[in-house]
Amino acid sequence: MARMLYLRDSATFMLNVLRRHQRLSRKVQAGENYSKDIQPVFDKLKAQVALNTQAEVDRQNSHDDVLFADSDLDNVIRDVYDACKGYDRNNAGSSILNTIFENGTFSEIIHMPYDKEPGEAEKLIVKLESFGASHNIFPQAARLRKAIEDVNKALEVFKTQIRNEKKVEAEMEIIKMETIRAYENNYLNARRQFGSALTEKIFPVLSLAAVRPQQVESN
Repeated sequence: MARMLYLRDSATFMLNVLRRHQRLSRKVQAGENYSKDIQPVFDKLKAQVALNTQAEVDRQNSHDDVLFADSDLDNVIRDVYDACKGYDRNNAGSSILNTIFENGTFSEIIHMPYDKEPGEAEKLIVKLESFGASHNIFPQAARLRKAIEDVNKALEVFKTQIRNEKKVEAEMEIIKMETIRAYENNYLNARRQFGSALTEKIFPVLSLAAVRPQQVESN
């Protein structure tokens, strides 16, 4: 008996099986209808593969953008630290560095998770602006705010892409189940029309694929 499709099978594997089944069906007299019957689900599955692939690309790109923006924020925090340190060095008795940065270091902030760092960096802005607009250190607040905004924007896009990827993954599961049913229906209908011997000929042998689906896909 021909091996049926399973939910654990990849969509790419399923598409290949459907393609082979369609080709074999067209080699048999009166078998063309089986190729036509499976075409709608083939088209849906193929379209969904494209959607899932794009969703993965979009999620990866948005994650790259988060890391890029986070790196920029880290650099701005370092610059703010250096500016505070330089101000204290040039102004005897000043202790701005320790006022802005607890424990006199920035490393704890820049090593926070990228979704936590912006909130901690916001505290630096409050401290910087507390010195007033006329202070030499005040312009650093604007640079810091811009870097924080860039991270937050990138994070929002990233979260949206994660939700979208989960959505298309769920849609893929539904379409894969439809594909499984359509393939089984074709098999049962073919057995009623052709009998078992001829039916087995128009359904591809999948014994190797059942054991090593990834290898088969890549060949």
